[in-house]
Amino acid sequence: ASYTIAKRPPPKNITIDRLASEFGAVDFRLALSTFIKANIPRANIFPNQFDCFDLYKQIIITHPLNPYLGGQGVTSRIRTTPCIEAKGRKLESPAHFDTAFVIEDPVEYHAEGGIKGLRVAQVQAIFDLPSQFGFHPHPLAYVEWFTPLGRPDTFTGMHTVTRSTRQRRRNSAVVPVTQIVHGCHLMGKCGAEIDRGWTTDNVLEKAPHFLLNTYLHVDMFSVIK
Repeated sequence: ASYTIAKRPPPKNITIDRLASEFGAVDFRLALSTFIKANIPRANIFPNQFDCFDLYKQIIITHPLNPYLGGQGVTSRIRTTPCIEAKGRKLESPAHFDTAFVIEDPVEYHAEGGIKGLRVAQVQAIFDLPSQFGFHPHPLAYVEWFTPLGRPDTFTGMHTVTRSTRQRRRNSAVVPVTQIVHGCHLMGKCGAEIDRGWTTDNVLEKAPHFLLNTYLHVDMFSVIK
């Protein structure tokens, strides 16, 4: 897969406090520090509460040609936009933090393909690494992981996932955007009754379990099945 992104990130100088409150990136500082230690040789400067970041609103992922689609090109749009409050005649614009398949194990993914080495994550922020921390050739993404895919649900044939946690906090990471390989759609998994409090805008925060929708597009179906 390849990606397309804006030449310059429009939201600039976003503080770590705003990343937490508006973008839900509550462990951004820790996750970025972990990434820098693992990927930037000889790094000796790490993020603090006074650092600011330039963010992108979305990224477009272009997938390899799929023979089941007659060679037709397919793309995924991954949005990372916070809620914008109503102002004057403009109505409130809900937040969009889309979910995607992200490479968790590059060795397994490149060796076996398909969904091996992939994991579902919600993308909360896409940003450039500030130069004081070193150089990275691609933008980075702060993601929150869901649990690994298990066996498909016997009734729907879809995989069930939940939020992944670590030490009672959402399990998060910073990864290069080159590890985002495909957008995906999660649906809240209902019990005997449908929770009427769920909406398109809040279901990812309110539902405890999710079904990975494999039937949304032929490209997604062929990858998972």
